[in-house]
Amino acid sequence: MGKRATCCLSLSLLWDALVLPEAPRKQMWFSVLLKFISSVAQVHLIIHVFMGLVPKFQGALLRGSGDTRSLEQRTAEYNEILNEFLVFAFLYLLNRAVMVLSMYGFEIYFRKYLTDRLMSRYFKINNFYHLTKKPQIDNPGMRICDDVGNFSGNILSVIDEQVARAYMLCLISVSMYQEYTPLMLCPAYGFVFLVLILLIAPGLIQAYTALIANNAKFREGLVQVNENAECIAFCDAGTHEENVLYTRFHRVISSTWSQAMYDLMIDIFTNAATWGGKCIPYIILSKMYLVSDAEYDQIGKSSEVVRKVDSGMEMLLMALLTFFKGDNLVRTAKAFSSLQRIHALMEFFEYHEDQIEEERSSIEYGGKSLSIRKVCVETPSGKELVQNLKVKLAPGESILITGPSGVGKSSLLRVLSGLWKTQSGSIKLPYKDLVMFAPQTAYIPALPRKDNTLRNQVLFPNTLNPVCNSDIEEVLKLVNLEHLVGKKGMTTTADWRACLSGGERQRLVMARILIAQPRMVFLDEATSALDPDNERLLYDALQDSGATYVTVAHGDSLYQYHSHILQLQPRGEYDFHINERYQPSAIEDKKSL
Repeated sequence: MGKRATCCLSLSLLWDALVLPEAPRKQMWFSVLLKFISSVAQVHLIIHVFMGLVPKFQGALLRGSGDTRSLEQRTAEYNEILNEFLVFAFLYLLNRAVMVLSMYGFEIYFRKYLTDRLMSRYFKINNFYHLTKKPQIDNPGMRICDDVGNFSGNILSVIDEQVARAYMLCLISVSMYQEYTPLMLCPAYGFVFLVLILLIAPGLIQAYTALIANNAKFREGLVQVNENAECIAFCDAGTHEENVLYTRFHRVISSTWSQAMYDLMIDIFTNAATWGGKCIPYIILSKMYLVSDAEYDQIGKSSEVVRKVDSGMEMLLMALLTFFKGDNLVRTAKAFSSLQRIHALMEFFEYHEDQIEEERSSIEYGGKSLSIRKVCVETPSGKELVQNLKVKLAPGESILITGPSGVGKSSLLRVLSGLWKTQSGSIKLPYKDLVMFAPQTAYIPALPRKDNTLRNQVLFPNTLNPVCNSDIEEVLKLVNLEHLVGKKGMTTTADWRACLSGGERQRLVMARILIAQPRMVFLDEATSALDPDNERLLYDALQDSGATYVTVAHGDSLYQYHSHILQLQPRGEYDFHINERYQPSAIEDKKSL
C-alpha cells in the first residue's frame, strides 16, 4: 500500500467513525473537536510564553547599568512578568489535561468502533474459518487486538501533531517576517531538513511493519508449541521446533537491526538540523553589521529582536522536527504499519463475503431431511473429489460415509456445512437451527470460571435453553457421564478443557445432540475415541431420538447403526446403497447395557 493510499484509508476510517450510524458519533466528534481546540490553544500558549514572556523576562534582567528605574519599579515589573508566567503555566497544565482526556476518549471510542466492525465481519459467514486458508493474512486475532489498539491509539495524535505543527509554523514564520524580513530563510532551512527526513521515514515504517509481522510469527510458533506440547513430546520433536523458532527469531533480530539503521539516520539528520538551526538566525542577523552607522545604531539599541529570533527558531525547529523526536516517529510507524495489516484483513472480508454468499447459495434450508442432487466436490486447490453425487434420505434414516483416505469423506461434510462450495448441483437440508455437526475433535469452549458449569457445557452453544437440570442428568447417565456431576449438581464448575479425556469429550458432544434434539446430525468420526459398548450406547440413543444422521468413518464397526452406505471411491466415483447389516435400536438391548 502506498503512502497516499495509507493516508486516504486512515482518513476514510476516521470519517466512517464520525458519520456512520453504528459508530459512536457524538462521543467521537466531541473528543476530536476538544482535542483540536486544545491543541490550537496549546500552540498559542507556547508561542506567547517563548516569544513573548521569555524575551521580555530576559530583557528585564539584562538591562544592566543602562536601567535607571528604581528598585520598586524593577520589582513591580519582575512580579508582573512572573505572575503572568504563572497564569499561563496554569492554563497550559489545564489545557494539557483536557488534551490527554480527549485523546483517551477518542482512542476508546474509535477502538470500540473498529473492533466491533472487524469482529462482526470476522465471525460473519465463518470468515474466521476461511482465513485459515489464507496464510498471507497471518494472526487475524493479533490484527483485531494489537493492531487496532496501535492504530486507534496513535492515529489522532499523528494527525493532530501535523495540524498543530503546521499552525505553529505559520505563526512563527509571520512573526519572524515582521521582525526582520531575511529571517524567512529560517523556515526554508527547516523545510529542507524536513523533506530529507521525510524521504527516510517510509523506510522506517516498512522496517517497523516487518518487525511486527516477524514478531507475530515468532509468537505464533511459541503458541503452537504450547498447544501441541504432548504430540511434540511424544515425537521427540523438540529440537526441530526449537530450530524453527530460532529461524523466526533471527528474522526478528534482522528486522530490529533494519529499524535501528533507519532510526540512526533520522537521529543524525534531526540533530544536524537542530545544531545548524541554532546558527542560522545569527548568520542572518549578522548582516546588521554591514549597514550604515545610523541604521546600525537604530537596530543595535535593542537586543529584543535577537532574543525573539532565538526563541522563534527554537519553536520553529520544534514545529518541524518534533515529529521525528522521541517516540513520535515510532508512534507514526506503529499507526501506519498496523493500518496496513488491518487493511489486508478488511480487503479479505470485502473480496470474499460476496463469494462466500454465492457458495452457500447452493444449500437450501427448510427440507424434511437430506437431499443431494448432482453435487460435484472439489478441494480449494482444484482437486476433483466425488462427482455427480445423488443422495436422498427419509426422516429417521442414516448414512455411513466410508472409503479410503483422500477420496473426500470429510470434504463432503464441509460442503454440506457450507464451508466449501459445490462446483455444481444443489443440497437441501432441514432448517439450520435443526442441524448439528459433531467434528472428531470435540469443542469445549473456554468460559469464565463462574460460568463454566457442567450445565453450560452440555447446553453449548445454546446455553439459554430452558431445559430442566433433571433432564440433563438423565442424558448424562445415558451417555455414561454421570460421574461428572459433583456436589453442586449441574452448577458444578471445572476446567473442562483440561480434565475431560478424548472419549468424555465425544460423549459430551453426544449429550449436547440428545438435549438439542436436532432433525439432522452430521458426525465426522465423532465416536473414534470410544470403546464399542459406549459407541453402541450412543448410536442407540441417536436412533431413538428419531434424527436423521450422517457419519464419516474409516472402519466397518459402525455399519450396523446406519440404514444406508455411501462408499466414496477414487476418481470421483461412489456407491450408494441400502445397508443389509443395519440393526435398528431395541429397548431391551439398551436396558441390558
